[in-house]
Amino acid sequence: MKNEVEKIKSFLGDEPYDFEKIKSMISVQKEYFIYECVEKTIKGEIFEVMEYLKKTKEYMGFLYSMYGEVETLLKLLELEDEGFRLRGDYNSFKSEYEKIKKYFYVNKRPAHPYAVFNKYKNLKKFSRKKLRRLSYKCWEIEKDIKTGRLPMDIGVEALVMEVNR
Repeated sequence: MKNEVEKIKSFLGDEPYDFEKIKSMISVQKEYFIYECVEKTIKGEIFEVMEYLKKTKEYMGFLYSMYGEVETLLKLLELEDEGFRLRGDYNSFKSEYEKIKKYFYVNKRPAHPYAVFNKYKNLKKFSRKKLRRLSYKCWEIEKDIKTGRLPMDIGVEALVMEVNR
């Protein structure tokens, strides 16, 4: 919270506070839009995703978020292979989640059970082979962007297309 306030103070300088001016820079809003873009990409609604990415240049945020989604789906498949049956209603899932939450840490804390439970709807849209290919593709695109071999926009837009192939 402190960092967000400092960021806003720095952005506004001596100007009076105006929520409309700072709305576009608030991290929570950006994170939510990136989450929405990942969901839309999985659903095949890529036109809106491409427009958002071109407008905001949030390519790396999207890449990391997509990578996290793919990795979570792979973890769920692996856990199912080990005998964990996590489907069903949310209350059943919560009690089972306690046994496996160590696999779903984000920022040194376990992900909220509902966030993981919500991933199951996306699991049926991908084969294990495709998830592994997407995981590798995310890694490869990140590496190529960071080494200067690939522009961010081209790499991430290629990933969006790959998800829907």
